[in-house]
Amino acid sequence: MKRKPPTLKPFKSKRQPAYKWAVWFPQNGGRKRKLFRTKQAAERELEEREIEFLNLGVELSNRLTDELRREAVECQQRLEPIGVTLTEAVDHFLKHVQATQRSEKIEVLADAFQQAVKKNGASVRYQDDLRSRLRRFCSDFGEKYASEVQTRDIEIWLSSLQVAGQTRNNYRRVLHTFFEYAVNMAYTPSNPVAKAGKAKATPGRIEIFTPEEMRILLRDAKGDILAHLLFGGFAGLRDAEIGRLHWEQVKPERGHIDLSGSVTKTAARRLVTIQPNLLKWLEKFAFKQGPIRQPNWNKRIKAWKESIAENEIESERVAWKANALRHSYASYHMAKFKDAAETAHELGHTSLTVVYRHYREVVEPGEAANWWALTPKAVETDNIIEMAASE
Repeated sequence: MKRKPPTLKPFKSKRQPAYKWAVWFPQNGGRKRKLFRTKQAAERELEEREIEFLNLGVELSNRLTDELRREAVECQQRLEPIGVTLTEAVDHFLKHVQATQRSEKIEVLADAFQQAVKKNGASVRYQDDLRSRLRRFCSDFGEKYASEVQTRDIEIWLSSLQVAGQTRNNYRRVLHTFFEYAVNMAYTPSNPVAKAGKAKATPGRIEIFTPEEMRILLRDAKGDILAHLLFGGFAGLRDAEIGRLHWEQVKPERGHIDLSGSVTKTAARRLVTIQPNLLKWLEKFAFKQGPIRQPNWNKRIKAWKESIAENEIESERVAWKANALRHSYASYHMAKFKDAAETAHELGHTSLTVVYRHYREVVEPGEAANWWALTPKAVETDNIIEMAASE
């Protein structure tokens, strides 16, 4: 587009009656206006703008070679279909180059991010989740710079995982947090995950233990493994909460377990009711102190789960079900007390929707009675149905 020279024109406006003259001149690819009260002042401004216009024209003529002119015209023609000017394209490119120059490889950033998360006091379980998901992402993008990863790359990678919708969303959540860290540390100008779509998460079937399965588990467990079963199945504590729990927080004399903010997932204190059958089990742990779990927990619980699933007697085998202890507690608690609000409160949720969506499995009243009749005596007699009826 040809640049128009400065011009002087009369100016009339009811809003600005004091100004009579206007000088129009080119600036930043457009036309600007400057107002004056007198024609003399306007003519002085026009003279200065004309000199500036001529000088710029001479400078551009000296710098614009025929090759550069052709290139500029060609580039502008290529940009016209998408409605972008040559200046906008150059600005975008410079921004990209600057971001790339100060960017860092994904694998290096992933290590720094995990160190930052650790220093901020994140739980071990959360750190393990980040490490696992980022390791998989780094296997494909580790050598790329953070500023090079686009939303399209994220969409394609998430789709390639071939996992359930909720699992895909879990990966997306971790990546979003990771790239937010990269943005905050100025390693990339924007978060490519922000516009990546979420998968439709279809809830899977909630698994629970039957009273008979729980009886076998309790019978074969000892020490902190037994405690893990008790606090998960009869108090509804999360696995991570049990891992942070100390015996001093278990208060049979007061009828509750005192979960401090450092123990719960939400960092909010909650009191969990000790049910009658749990109270009888706790007699086995009288005067215990310190952490519930002892050293080498992960190794020992893994070996125990394998042993109960491979019992020589087929009828005594119990396959472990992920999160089934807390699911069982919620389901049997609802069946017994028929109070969703109370169940949600014990679980540490403020929303009843969460209880119905994630933890509740419909069970018969008789099954619920057998579950809450699982005392040490019932387990030893191998007859929970009779115990449920007699208590």
